Amino acid sequence: MKIAGLILAGGQSRRLGAHKFQTLLGDRPLLDHVAAGLAPQVGAMAVNLPPDCTHEKITVLHEPEGKREGPLAGVLLGLEWAQSVGADTLVTMPVDVPFSPHDIVAQLLTHSKEQEPVCAVEGGRRHGLCALWPVVCLPAFTIAYTDGNIRTVNRMLDLLQVQEVAFEAIGNEQFFNINTTVDIEKARQILLRTKDLE
Repeated sequence: MKIAGLILAGGQSRRLGAHKFQTLLGDRPLLDHVAAGLAPQVGAMAVNLPPDCTHEKITVLHEPEGKREGPLAGVLLGLEWAQSVGADTLVTMPVDVPFSPHDIVAQLLTHSKEQEPVCAVEGGRRHGLCALWPVVCLPAFTIAYTDGNIRTVNRMLDLLQVQEVAFEAIGNEQFFNINTTVDIEKARQILLRTKDLE
């Protein structure tokens, strides 16, 4: 099985006031934290960035100029890219979730079925973009997105009959989501605690 990984970083980050993928956490941008965790778990990796942004080391997927239609547009781009590189599975991770489990891909795979996506759940909360998408679901995804005008992650997952994988809540840190400068400071404290345990 060839697994491709996509980091979703195409949002406008209005609450943070800057592109999330460039925002520093410790001495590294958020993108580097997520890429370092995801890269060992996948065979190929790309990042969905805003149209005016590039990256030197990671394959970049851009939405068409003038279209900023949210994270599902990024997932669709990712599925098309995964298919083009011969992968049969796409794993997506948001750039603002830097502490995801180091074995999240393996755990999602244990619940994978032929056509149904799999996503993480922690403490009863669905993390719909921390997910595994079989490439064979691309036709159904495309029809729902294009003809059905589905734009929310949860609606798409429900339509595709998502399987959910429960992860143990560890201080609400594994799927901690960064949206504001206050969140960045909280993430720095998590990072410091993590380093202290190494």
